[in-house]
Amino acid sequence: MNKSSIIAALSIISVIVLFFIYFLIRKHKIMARLLFSEKPDPAIHYLTEKITGFFLFGIIPFLLFVCLIGILPSEAGFTSGVSGRYWYLLVIFLAIVTVLTFIGSKKKITQERYPQLRIKVWSLKYSIISVSGWILYILGYEFFFRGIFLFICFREFGFWAALLINVFLYALVHLDQGVFMSLGSVPLGVILCLLSLLTGSFLFAFLIHSWMALSNEIFSIYHNPSLSFRLKQKGP
Repeated sequence: MNKSSIIAALSIISVIVLFFIYFLIRKHKIMARLLFSEKPDPAIHYLTEKITGFFLFGIIPFLLFVCLIGILPSEAGFTSGVSGRYWYLLVIFLAIVTVLTFIGSKKKITQERYPQLRIKVWSLKYSIISVSGWILYILGYEFFFRGIFLFICFREFGFWAALLINVFLYALVHLDQGVFMSLGSVPLGVILCLLSLLTGSFLFAFLIHSWMALSNEIFSIYHNPSLSFRLKQKGP
């Protein structure tokens, strides 16, 4: 095996290993147990989980593939590329996501999954924590999946193989959320990969995925009568 093949194989192994580690940490609430002697505030636990994801999917791959192996950030999609040329595609997909999440958030299964920060009354503090947690997590997530991993595989295996490998593993890491979520991730994975390869950047994937998560949160709260926004503190 030549160097590029070894790097490609390492990227595949990294996806499997790092997501498995994250699954174990999230399932067993390992970080919360290590950092807090008592049961933490839901917001603290939520933020700790998202920061862990950012570290595993953003920081570690950056250190391994960019700093250690020497892949240029621009070769890992860490650039704006030609995103400005295709701004209209971003607008179209953001609009589609908004409509789909507004409709989908009415369903009970979506309201049980979102919002992940399990609180009834959403103050300004909790809203900021939720938004920042999602953005940080997905920044690392998409930098890894539609950045480093996708572009390494694309250079080594070509378009179709890179697309199939990326989408397959993307669906695989969603299996812990159920078969429905795993299958539903396939068309999204295809779209995000195509946009990333078209623009030479993971920027659109990050923006679309972030808005999908945030709009699911917002509309799920809006449609759920047991949840409410209270951005201003009540007076004494």
